[in-house]
Amino acid sequence: MKIKPLIITLITLIAIILVIYAINLLYIKNSFTQVTSNLPPTVVVSTTSPASSTSSNPGQTFPKPPSQPSQPSAPSKPGQTYPTAPTLPTAPTTPVSPSKSSLLKLGELGVFQNVSIRPISVEEDSRCPIGVLCIQAGTVRLKIQVITSTSTYTNVVSLGQEIITASVKIKLTEVTPIKRAQINIKDTDYRFKFSVQREDAPVAPNPGDRCFVGGCSSQVCSDRSDVVTTCEYSAKYACYQTAKCERQSTGECGWTPTPELNMCLQNNQ
Repeated sequence: MKIKPLIITLITLIAIILVIYAINLLYIKNSFTQVTSNLPPTVVVSTTSPASSTSSNPGQTFPKPPSQPSQPSAPSKPGQTYPTAPTLPTAPTTPVSPSKSSLLKLGELGVFQNVSIRPISVEEDSRCPIGVLCIQAGTVRLKIQVITSTSTYTNVVSLGQEIITASVKIKLTEVTPIKRAQINIKDTDYRFKFSVQREDAPVAPNPGDRCFVGGCSSQVCSDRSDVVTTCEYSAKYACYQTAKCERQSTGECGWTPTPELNMCLQNNQ
C-alpha cells in the first residue's frame, strides 16, 4: 500500500518538470523573436541586368539614363571663327642703348649697339661683407658671353674692369645685392650692371686701316692688335683659322661670312 503514494509523487514531479520545460521553451522563443525584430532589414541586390528585368516583365518600361552634354560643334555659319590659343612669350632680352647701363641676370641677354652681352656665371665674389673689417675690398669676377655681328666668344671681366671688343668698351660697373656676413647669395639673386660705350678709333695705331686677329684661340677679328681673351676650347674656333679677317661693309673689322665659314659654324654649334 506504500507504493501507491510513491507513484503519485513521481508522477507529480514529472508533471512539474514538463511544465518548467515548456515555460523555458516559450521564453526562448520570445527572446529569439525580439532579437530578430531588432536587426536591420536585409537588402537584396539583384544581379540581373535591366535588359533581363525588362524581358522578364513584358510591357514594363524603364526610364532612359540622361544623355551626356555634347561638345560644341564647329561653327556652321560662314565666316564664323573661334579665337585661337594665345602663343607663349619667348624669353625676353634687355635692349640697351649705347652709353647706357642695364641690370642683367645670369643667362639674360643684354642687347647693346654693335654688341650683346650675356652673364654666364660668377667665377669669384670676394667682396668684403658689410660690417666686417677686411684687409682688401675684394672683387667680383664674372664670366660673360660677348656676341658681335661676326663672332661670339667668352671673357671674364672683373668689377670695375673695362674690356675692349668690336670697337666698344664694356665695363662691369655694379654687382648687386650687397654682400653681407653669413648670408649666401644665390645665383638667381645676382644682378649685373654694364656700361657700353663706343670706342673712338685711334689715329696712329692702325696704319693702312688694317684688321687684326686676336684672342687666345685667334677667334676675334678687330681693328686692335691688343685684344686679349680667356683661353677656352670651342670647336667653332677652328673655323676662323681659314677665315678672312677684314673690314666689312659696315666699316668695322670682322670675319668675312663666306659659305664655307657659315657652314663650319653651323656644324660646330
